[in-house]
Amino acid sequence: KSYRAPTGFTLGIWVTRQRNVKETLSTQRIERLDQIGFIWDDTGRRALKWEESFHLLCVYKKENGDCLVPHRYKTSSGYLLGSWVSTQRKQKNDLSKECIKRLDHIGFIWNTNNHIWEKAFKDLIDYKYEYNDCLVPRNYKSPSGYSLGFWVGQQRDREDKLTSDQRKRLDQIGFRWKKPRGSL
Repeated sequence: KSYRAPTGFTLGIWVTRQRNVKETLSTQRIERLDQIGFIWDDTGRRALKWEESFHLLCVYKKENGDCLVPHRYKTSSGYLLGSWVSTQRKQKNDLSKECIKRLDHIGFIWNTNNHIWEKAFKDLIDYKYEYNDCLVPRNYKSPSGYSLGFWVGQQRDREDKLTSDQRKRLDQIGFRWKKPRGSL
């Protein structure tokens, strides 16, 4: 509503007014607005905004290889894509089945905490394969650059907050819940 055209014209206010007085506009004006794709209601505007945001997410994925957009990420045009992505996660139950299907199709991650945990767990399995234990030094980074040593410490500190499945999987690979004395 507050948008001003480069000429200074208060276009946002004008657009809002056209929507509010549609029933008094001439047929010719309505047709002209329709010809340029004018959106008359909030539902249409929200759908268009969602499509534009989805397109920007697809561009992000093409450039970065995933849909894990940082929360504060802005596009080059200044759009807060990270915020939009967070909103999709929070409002998943309010999204249409079609929107969810389209997001799933491009590899959208709905639960980032689970996703990060799974990647770190895979790195821990790789570490165990190489070193034959799960005693990862605190400052160790995996070949992908992930702070695996820090993550291992977090699992010990948060043992009571992990799911039973996560604890079971760590137990199955020989994870030690108590840090050995003298370890880094």
